[in-house]
Amino acid sequence: MPTTIDLTDDVASSMGNGADRTQQLQAELLVVDEELAVVQAQIDELYAQKARLDGQRYTIQRQLLDAADQAKAEETRVSAKQRNYASENFPWSQRLRELAKNTFGITSFRSKQLEVMNATLDQKDAFCIMATGSGKSLCYQLPALISPGLTVVISPLVSLIQDQVLELKARGVTAVAGLSAGTDKDELKDATASMRLHLLPKSKKRKHEDLNEDVTEPVDALKLVYVTPERISKSKRFMSLLDQLAQVGRLARIVIDEAHCASQYGHDFRPDYNKLGILKTQFPDTPVLALTATCNPQLYSSVLSILNLHPSTTLLYTGSLNRPNLAYSVKTRAASLPGLAVNIVDWLEKTGNLKSTGIIYCLTQKETLETAKLLSPHVACAPYHAGLEDVDRTRIHQRWREGTYKVVVATLAFGMGINKQDVRYIIHTSPAKSIEAYYQESGRAGRDGKRADCVLYYRPSDITRLLSMVYGEQEGSRNARGIVKYCHQVRCRRTILAQWFGARKAINMGAGAWDTSSMWGLLPHQRDIVFNDDLSSMCDLIDDNEKCDVCASAEEETPKNRDVTRLTVAVTKLLDLHAQQDEKVTFIMLTEAIFGRGLKAGIKSIMQEAIQKANGAEDSIGWASYAEWPLNESKVPGQGWTKDDVNYLLTEYLLTGLVKEDMHFTPYSTVCYIVNSNAGKRILQKAEMNMIVEVIVMEAPPQR
Repeated sequence: MPTTIDLTDDVASSMGNGADRTQQLQAELLVVDEELAVVQAQIDELYAQKARLDGQRYTIQRQLLDAADQAKAEETRVSAKQRNYASENFPWSQRLRELAKNTFGITSFRSKQLEVMNATLDQKDAFCIMATGSGKSLCYQLPALISPGLTVVISPLVSLIQDQVLELKARGVTAVAGLSAGTDKDELKDATASMRLHLLPKSKKRKHEDLNEDVTEPVDALKLVYVTPERISKSKRFMSLLDQLAQVGRLARIVIDEAHCASQYGHDFRPDYNKLGILKTQFPDTPVLALTATCNPQLYSSVLSILNLHPSTTLLYTGSLNRPNLAYSVKTRAASLPGLAVNIVDWLEKTGNLKSTGIIYCLTQKETLETAKLLSPHVACAPYHAGLEDVDRTRIHQRWREGTYKVVVATLAFGMGINKQDVRYIIHTSPAKSIEAYYQESGRAGRDGKRADCVLYYRPSDITRLLSMVYGEQEGSRNARGIVKYCHQVRCRRTILAQWFGARKAINMGAGAWDTSSMWGLLPHQRDIVFNDDLSSMCDLIDDNEKCDVCASAEEETPKNRDVTRLTVAVTKLLDLHAQQDEKVTFIMLTEAIFGRGLKAGIKSIMQEAIQKANGAEDSIGWASYAEWPLNESKVPGQGWTKDDVNYLLTEYLLTGLVKEDMHFTPYSTVCYIVNSNAGKRILQKAEMNMIVEVIVMEAPPQR
């Protein structure tokens, strides 16, 4: 008979032991968790203490660096003062003066020129901010001809390189070359060979008459080579040659012309300029000279950082930005391009400039071609833009310099550094993209010191076109608004320019006005740019013949003020109704809507019904009794509301923030729509119903 074994008691005992073990382990786990929590709290406290100490350490390190910067800055200031770069007591001074007279026909230097030249000849890094046409190029051309070795100039545009090389060769300077993507292979080979002559052993060199007696120099070696930034960033062969020259002490200096192109804050940003910091890293012992005409403190700080120039050891030279011989004016542009061409020809005839040398700037290549075609029966001109072949641009540029063409109708491709002395006028057919760009382009006039005109044709609706063109650009909106304010405001044009570049106050310095050096110091990145609306008229400091149009006509014309409160309410309501119905409205569409035209049926009926009930008990909307709509369009300036008056008013709204732009992309373009800002919405809510909006509405000047 099988034996039966009873395991019930053993199993129960085993299960009881297992439960006890689990409870024991859980209790132990709780104890460990509690201990871990205590440790974690201690760790958290230590981390917090470490974070505090790290912060203190960082602060102390920054203070040490700042103290070192200040010490270096003071040392640099003292050194510069002791060296007195404004003097002519240097070993090279006599030769500098002789070469200036014999080669350039110069018997006296302009403001800051001598200081900059002495500083770079003394192997100092320097940053030079001087007005267009003030002689920045001479600051490196003369030192290049005197210094042993090669001076490399980085320039942003082929036209600028060609212009500089042509001018130097016309003065008998043959040891100069310009290299760009379009340079002929044989020319590039010859230039490279001439640069390599600096690498020859001394036995194969001879003393050079332009250098100190103890320095030998190859006879046919290049002294000055202009290159585009792309050659620095993309040509390893060229960089290798510079490295070899630096190793034997024959890389005299590196010049970065139009240095504002390095920063996205600048109006002519070039990506390859952004890579030029490698030069100071690769050649720390080679002095760098950066030059520009358009630079505020924020931009200066950015450019210094990009170029790897230390602010405490870089000498800063700022000159006057005022060009007292330039007469600035803004004129109403005709609605059509043929009408504008008629206006330009008429102005050229009345001012005696039909046979004078000038430049006419357009925003697009298409406008350049069409404008040149319309003007060609009246004036010898040619279009110039980036779409032309290099050989064609060179030919047009050369014929303009020689006088075959009196006028170049150009985009900004005919740009920085163009240095023809007898340019009597610069005309812009529409605003440039920024005040910096306009200052650069208009500054190509009057470099011989004689009176020249800077005329800008403008319509208030230009603001939305500019905002669309610069959308996505860093500082694009701010820059576009700046140039529109220059055109739009009835204020001294020079004062607006001076404020933009950071002048704090008008100083009675005559031609030296706009001098911003008092606010820069050696470390300008520590200062904020100041815009002061209390600047007096800069035109008070110059001759009547060269005053801007506003100051010249100040005694003849008085702006008229209009109370536009009721119209403002109507505009904000129109925009609100469009938003409610998810309808977008452009600047032109809004202008038409203000005159009661082009509205969707629903929006128009709501507006009409509200206006009809405005004075009755049924006014449930609450805003209509304050609104003025629709306007009756007048065709006579100064009588009622013209379309230009309304455009002026809408531009004023955009500039003051009552309405704002709403940008959208299409497959073909960027479109600028208009919507209410928070300020506009507050008007609708009656939060500011008692506000008075007054703008200056100028009578349109006669169409010439």
